[in-house]
This record gives sequence, C-alpha cells and structure tokens, in this order.
Amino acid sequence: MDGALAMLNTIRSKKIMPTSYTYNILVNAYCRELKMDIAMDIYRNMASDGLSPTVVTHNILLHGLCQLGKSMEALTFFYKIQGLGHEPNIVTYETLLGGLCKNHYVDKALSLFRTIECNGLIPESNTYNIIIRGCLRSKKYDEACKLVEKMVDCGFSSDAATTSVLRHLLLSKAQDPTLVALYQKCLH
Repeated sequence: MDGALAMLNTIRSKKIMPTSYTYNILVNAYCRELKMDIAMDIYRNMASDGLSPTVVTHNILLHGLCQLGKSMEALTFFYKIQGLGHEPNIVTYETLLGGLCKNHYVDKALSLFRTIECNGLIPESNTYNIIIRGCLRSKKYDEACKLVEKMVDCGFSSDAATTSVLRHLLLSKAQDPTLVALYQKCLH
C-alpha cells in the first residue's frame, strides 16, 4: 500500500495527472485494509489534483465506513455529499441500507429507504431484500410484511438470503403466524 501511495506521489511530481479511476483504486484498497483515515485523506487530495470524486468514490468510502461499524458516520457523510450536489445511485442507498441494518440502525434504514423514490431512483430487488432482512433480524415483522407486499407488487421476489433468514426465524419461533404469512409471500 505504501508503494502505491509513493507511486501516486511520483506520478504527480512528474506532472502526470492521476484520474478519478486511479484515486478510486487507492481509496478502495485502503478501505479494504480498514484504514479509513488514509482513504479519506486520499479522497480529499483528489480536489488538489482538480478532480471531483465520482459516485463510485463515495460508494467505496460509504462501504468502508459501514464495514468498520461507523454507519452513522457514513450516513452523515452521505448527507454532506448530497448537500454538495453529488447525486447518489441505487448502489449508494443499498450500501447504506446494508450498513445501517448490520449495525442495528433499522429505523434509520427504513427512513432512508423511504427517501429513495423521492430522490428519483427506483428500489430494485436487492434494495428490497436488504431492508427486509434488516427488518426480520430486528423483529420488525409487520414492517417486513409491508415491504414484501410492495416488493412482490413491483415484480420482485425474495432472494436466497432473505428466504434463509425467514426459514431460520420460522424454525426458532414455532409457527409465528406473521412469519408463516411472510414466508408464503416470499415463495410466490
């Protein structure tokens, strides 16, 4: 990693301008190493090279923050970049939803989920499955049921991971009627 950063400095010293793609590779590598401070420094250095971060850059950073359990910091960063005029895509939302749910902020995830369409995007099958799994794991069965209905109405179905979570809950909850109904809806 240090060699890659040294290479970037060498490139810059020779007046060869790195691209957003170059920066994204470095930011991603440091995020995978869970070195978010360095990744954020590289992100900030993009501007000094006259480059604007892309939605990919932001998604990488959001994912890194969520992986470190810093979902609320990721959400703050999300609102900050939106305020600066950067447009999120569906992957941005899915990254945040997954991180928020994983780190037990399901109510925040549900609130964020409701803003997707307001921001001109359409939730996809994966989007629904992420939030439904979060609801199931947090025992928000009624909310999960509403989301499954909406998902099915949109022509999507549950994925293997969602079905697995439901199956596991059914086995442990001894025929909870809400879960049985949810499971049946997911099979259609």
